[in-house]
Amino acid sequence: MMHTRNLFLLLILPLLSFSLFTQETPQDSEPDVELPELSLSFEDVFGEDLPLVELQLEEALAPGLPELSEPEGVLQVRPHSIDLPSPVFDALPYGSDSAPLYGRGYIGLGSSNSLMGEIEIATLGADPGFGLSYSHSSLDGFGGNSPGEGYTFRREEARVKVDYSGTGADAFFSGSFIEEERGLQGESPFSSTLYRTMGAEGGYELPPDRGWYGGPGFDVSGAYQNLSGTSPEDTSHFTLSPVMRGGYAWSSFMLGAEGRYSFRSGSEGDYIQYLRLDLNAEGDLSPRVGFIAEAGVAYIVDGDVRFPFSLLLSAGLSENVSMEASGGYYHSLGDYAALLSMYPFLRIPEEPLAAEEGWEGDLSLRLRLGHDLYLRLGSSLTAGTRYRAGDAPEPASSLLPVAEKDVRELGPRGNLEFPLGKTFFGSFSAGLRYDYEESSMEAFDVGLGVESEGLTSRLGLRLQGDWDLSDNDQTPVLGSEVWYEPLESIRFILGIDDALGLLDTGGRKDDSGLEVPGFVIRFATEISL
Repeated sequence: MMHTRNLFLLLILPLLSFSLFTQETPQDSEPDVELPELSLSFEDVFGEDLPLVELQLEEALAPGLPELSEPEGVLQVRPHSIDLPSPVFDALPYGSDSAPLYGRGYIGLGSSNSLMGEIEIATLGADPGFGLSYSHSSLDGFGGNSPGEGYTFRREEARVKVDYSGTGADAFFSGSFIEEERGLQGESPFSSTLYRTMGAEGGYELPPDRGWYGGPGFDVSGAYQNLSGTSPEDTSHFTLSPVMRGGYAWSSFMLGAEGRYSFRSGSEGDYIQYLRLDLNAEGDLSPRVGFIAEAGVAYIVDGDVRFPFSLLLSAGLSENVSMEASGGYYHSLGDYAALLSMYPFLRIPEEPLAAEEGWEGDLSLRLRLGHDLYLRLGSSLTAGTRYRAGDAPEPASSLLPVAEKDVRELGPRGNLEFPLGKTFFGSFSAGLRYDYEESSMEAFDVGLGVESEGLTSRLGLRLQGDWDLSDNDQTPVLGSEVWYEPLESIRFILGIDDALGLLDTGGRKDDSGLEVPGFVIRFATEISL
């Protein structure tokens, strides 16, 4: 059977990769470059949770684990829409890293009446620090359809970040705003769905140096949806969470507490009050082993009391091997932004989302097998309630409803990064989402990427692919980019998204049965100062 064969392949691929590449490899004396972890994980496929503000303890008490250097270059998969480069206020994609101010502009156009642009500005190493970005992308008439027929996509995103530590305490603020609109393609009584999500966090805290630390903070988030048509409908939600944190830090250990009150309102005047108090500890058990532990009590007013907890252990087993294990009982309010990023055609309910809860765990192993050769293996386990999209669209809107589901999922994953000659770098990844209670495969994604920053001194190339093997009707999602830099700070980009999308009869569709953007060819110019 298809599912059994795919599961067998996923289980043996990491083992074969490990056995083929565990021979000793001479170490290169050249310095390595530290870059973010490269993998195609479930966060890429099913969306990322947008976390509320958290007390950052790692910088003060980072366990003494050996740092494994990363290969140069980052591969990106763009399966279903035009994605602009994500704003990264503290990292330069290319250009000078010595200037006190960093700026970048990006503008492009392409097939299906697509337009895209971004502007970003940030201070580098300054106090106060500041970053601001705005991006736009839009399509009208994708999938071979004519403009004005409802096959439209538009996304606006703005982000801001400010921090200041000149008074001896850390004052910080960050915020984001996202607006996304999609045409409903004549399949609904409504013509389009538009949603907005916003989030902001801030605070004024003594830093976690040795001694007392902490202070007040806040989180604010909101979600809004408009269904346009002859009888439009609106839904809105708002959440406000004041927070107080504090504790004491020693040289290699921290002990603290955090109290939070959350007020969440719905469209019809319904509201939820959520109270939570946590005790937390972080430190080094040895020079190579660190831990983070948290335990607390959570209470929804007029509801039940829960006792969530979590434990994370990280260890550097050797110079080339590290691992991390985490687990516990989770309890937190549902995240509107995360749901909307996972399911583009979703109907936000009028009542506010309550809490998700259950058991979860994760285990990951990271190995450096040689120069520019890395292997990562891991698996996650969930047994609890999660908000997900319903199984069938609502007849009244053709959108998927939000449903609270009892989830029993196992998520093994693997990633191999490897050099291909002197100028190319490759990556292979695989990830499975398996319902072990129903014995069904929810998703089985594999990815392959190749990138070169140095075809010549000014020419670069990126190829990437993604394929969900659990869907027998889906063709691989393939994309490519070629760029040329006539000057150090100017880049011309020619790209193709979803090169095989034209082969899908009726276009690529999501779980609602509505079509998502597929094949697009685009040209853009990027300027970095």
